[in-house]
Amino acid sequence: MTERFPEARFPNFKGILTAKRKPVTTLSAAELGVPTGASHTVVVSTVERPPRAAGRKLIDDGTAADELAEFLVANRLV
Repeated sequence: MTERFPEARFPNFKGILTAKRKPVTTLSAAELGVPTGASHTVVVSTVERPPRAAGRKLIDDGTAADELAEFLVANRLV
């Protein structure tokens, strides 16, 4: 970082609790004045997300780093 950027500001606990109690206003498209009749999008179908599969735990007996690297390469994550 340089001097041009200000220091990062993080909320304190009191600020987080205050934000949780603040009401959140939800506006519809009509309340915002956005016409919905001329929408060019159509929802064809929706599907429910499949349940998450169980993860795999690595026990580090000296080869965990190699197993992790092989897993990442096999799944094209690196």
